[in-house]
Amino acid sequence: MKRSIFFVHIGSSEVARYAVLQAVSLGLDVNVVSDKSWASVPGITFFDVAQYASATNSFREVYRHASINHPDYERFCFERWFVILQIAKERNLSNFYYADSDLLVFPGAFDADFESRFVMFDTAWFNFFRNYTVLEAFCDYLLRLYAKRGFVELAQKYAINGTPHLSDMHCFFEYAALNQHVVAPLSAVGTFLGFSERFSLVDNVVPPQRCPFIQEIHRGEAGLYYRMKGSDNSVNVRTLHFQGRSKPFIAAYHDISDMSLQTHLVPLSDWYVANDLLSHSDCKMMNDVLHGEIHAGQIARTVGQFA
Repeated sequence: MKRSIFFVHIGSSEVARYAVLQAVSLGLDVNVVSDKSWASVPGITFFDVAQYASATNSFREVYRHASINHPDYERFCFERWFVILQIAKERNLSNFYYADSDLLVFPGAFDADFESRFVMFDTAWFNFFRNYTVLEAFCDYLLRLYAKRGFVELAQKYAINGTPHLSDMHCFFEYAALNQHVVAPLSAVGTFLGFSERFSLVDNVVPPQRCPFIQEIHRGEAGLYYRMKGSDNSVNVRTLHFQGRSKPFIAAYHDISDMSLQTHLVPLSDWYVANDLLSHSDCKMMNDVLHGEIHAGQIARTVGQFA
């Protein structure tokens, strides 16, 4: 039986298309919750988010904004879990995953051993749920947190420069602390890599930790690998998360070899420069990677990432 994975992304996005089609290329049951701009993307099951507005009603009634982010954005980050819950209930799903739309998943992300030992993880950008009742319990926690105004204290705990701030990421972390017997820290499962806003390679846990111990990232027979300094052994990359200005580098690391899927991808560097999201120097570095002048696995050292 195929593993199921969810992506939630509103609006057309070339970065998100890389992430989604990467999952399609792995043979996963890929579910995309979005608007109709995604309806014709191949290999996915599309869910029109507008048809699931009622799933978020209970949360909207109790939600109060306490974040540095735009109210609509922050509220939707919470609401997506209620939408996924509704779909998972309808399909009676078990062992399903969620990934952010700027995150590449590789075969190493899925492991029957940790699927049997844990019911979910403590992270918002990549998560696993043993069944829909596990996600339902987390959603119930969110409803209680806001209905009973427990969010006020947490927003102060995670304040940024004195401004109250609470996101769904923080709530996953708090929920895990309350339920350590069933919720696994992602760090307990393994190393989940990502690129930060400033191109630093990080272990994408809470909080992200820099990875100066990794010598290189390279391709092998079973996908992408990383090698530790001082070691000849290579380890499967589980995920790669691309944040901020590093997003267009998703085009250098994907593993989509199916030509029928590649036709739905577009080069990202020119688009990012045109939209003032990537500097010309960043763009040159990216093109050097894509055209083979710098090996993709060495991009981190190229930008001074490793000590």
